Amino acid sequence: MPALDPALESVVVTHLRSWYREMWKLALLCYVVAGIFLAIRIGGGPPRMIVFGAILTAIGAWFHYLARRDPLAHEVFRVLRDTPQDIVWAYVSVQKQRGSKVRSSVMLGLTSGRRLDVGATIGNEQELLDGFARVLPWATIGYSPELEAAFGKAPASLRRG
Repeated sequence: MPALDPALESVVVTHLRSWYREMWKLALLCYVVAGIFLAIRIGGGPPRMIVFGAILTAIGAWFHYLARRDPLAHEVFRVLRDTPQDIVWAYVSVQKQRGSKVRSSVMLGLTSGRRLDVGATIGNEQELLDGFARVLPWATIGYSPELEAAFGKAPASLRRG
């Protein structure tokens, strides 16, 4: 297996750990709200509070599971080590809610048409994208509707040079 660029590995791990910390916060929030629902039910509230509490507990458990993953087990490391030539496109994706950034990531487009989502720290996405650009000189960097359409029709067409 080829060695991975240590600088890129460090940047990716840092961003993934930050992203996983956010998952911990969401898990904790779900558990707290579930506890409130159960307390309302114990205090004489409607039976549906148990259902709401159970649903939030399950959602919290999912976030908890996501937060416990080892960043080095993320699929991006397997692709970067085994088949980096399959990555033909990299761009920043930001999700907003009511005008505020709520999630950001760097998306990596593969020759198969699949995309890998690499969680990024909000506000520092460019650092992660620059790391990928440095080790993937053949990949198209950046987003535009035209690139999206080209990727949808023929993903390999985004390979440069």
